[in-house]
Amino acid sequence: MWRIIIFLLIIIFFTLKEIKSSGVQGIHIMDNSNINISLRDLLHVFFKRKRIITIFFVTVTCMTTIVTMLMPSKYQSTAQIMINVGRENLHSRNREPYGQVISRSLTNYANSEIQLIKSRAIAEKVLNKLGPGKIFKSLKTSEKNIGTSFDAAKKKSNLLGKAIAAYQDCLAVSQVKDSSIIKVGFKHKDPDISAQVTNTLLYFYIEHHLSIHSPNHSYLFFEKQSQILKDQLNQSEMSFAAFKKEHNIKSLPEERKLLLEQSSTLETALKKTNSNIIEVNYRIAMFEDYFPEVSHNLPKTLVMEPDMTIVNSLQSKLTDLELEKKKLLLQFKKDSRFITNISEEIKSIKNQLYSSLKANNVALQTRRKIQRNQLAECSERLDMLNQLESDYQKLQSEVLLGRDNYRLYLGKIEETRMSKAMDSEKIANVSIMESATPPLTPESPKVMLNIALGIFFGIFGGISIAFCLEYFDDTIDSVKEIEDLLRVPVLASIPAVES
Repeated sequence: MWRIIIFLLIIIFFTLKEIKSSGVQGIHIMDNSNINISLRDLLHVFFKRKRIITIFFVTVTCMTTIVTMLMPSKYQSTAQIMINVGRENLHSRNREPYGQVISRSLTNYANSEIQLIKSRAIAEKVLNKLGPGKIFKSLKTSEKNIGTSFDAAKKKSNLLGKAIAAYQDCLAVSQVKDSSIIKVGFKHKDPDISAQVTNTLLYFYIEHHLSIHSPNHSYLFFEKQSQILKDQLNQSEMSFAAFKKEHNIKSLPEERKLLLEQSSTLETALKKTNSNIIEVNYRIAMFEDYFPEVSHNLPKTLVMEPDMTIVNSLQSKLTDLELEKKKLLLQFKKDSRFITNISEEIKSIKNQLYSSLKANNVALQTRRKIQRNQLAECSERLDMLNQLESDYQKLQSEVLLGRDNYRLYLGKIEETRMSKAMDSEKIANVSIMESATPPLTPESPKVMLNIALGIFFGIFGGISIAFCLEYFDDTIDSVKEIEDLLRVPVLASIPAVES
């Protein structure tokens, strides 16, 4: 279309030049400020310059038609690509399950894919596959004349650069509004070549798209890092296990919890033992006060555990014997056999009771000592665990962090392995919605549109030229113009005689 506009501007230039060179006849008056323009004057100008208008209209229309008919027909094959949400535009959030999110909007992603389609790398692959001379006939001769000279590589590079520039001029890539579809087209004189170039472009685009998002390098990186993390995890676990073995710890929180419970139980038991000791000492003192005749050199019964039930039983039995003795004293004399026997029995019970109290006292003292030792051991163990807690937590945190990192990298390795397998099968988030086919009608030139524009520009351009000439023309062509300008009547006029 721009060629037609250039032709029209050239026509206008030469038309104005021809009119100016031909000149005009008449009386020249420079002052035209008082001229009043009416509809009749406009029609007068139109009919006065009808020859120029007609010539300009016919010339423009004919030239537009001729140029349009002589322009080579170009066909554009069109293919469509659809962009879906896929693994290429997703990323995983670290340490969060189901943490995949869309990294950017599909609109921005489509714009990036458009730039990828227009890239020089894909253009080189298409031209090397089909050959620059096959696509552009004008480069075929240059391709044959490269030869094997010293500058052959430079000439070949220049030829490829020209082919890429021509290729990019013919390439049309755009996004369909309010959709995730990209239209790809290529203009060429041959419809078959146009379709072939477009389909070849789509093939290399998919291949290049997968190579950009290929996880080959990341797979090696994750594999190497996972091995490093595995070694670090093993070292951390060994250090943690050695630390627990050295200090005889299985689980510090659980052990501390058990020690606190045990300390609380021991404190309660120790208080009870102290209370029992006070009670036993009191009963021994009372017994010695009331029964001074009891022998203090009696052998102490070995009692491992204090048992107050025996003491209470003997106390009850002693009370019963005392009551029975009082009854017998009412019936018998003090030196009677019954009184003597029961007195001996009471004495034996008193000795047993005293011995039991002493034995229980010793057992309670032993128990208190053991409980105090156990409580001291628990307190010492708790203090040690509190001192080791920071080191324990540090080593435990290193082990847990190492496990999380190792598990994360194993997941990344699996993701990259699956992505690599999908790449080998050419599975991507972009899919060819419609392949290119040889078009039946040319894309350009648009014959009817060009002719209609030529007619429109011819009519309004001719009229514009006519009024421009009339505006800058200061000659007088009629008696009425003289009378309007000079405001005096015209007495006579001499007509021009053609030679």
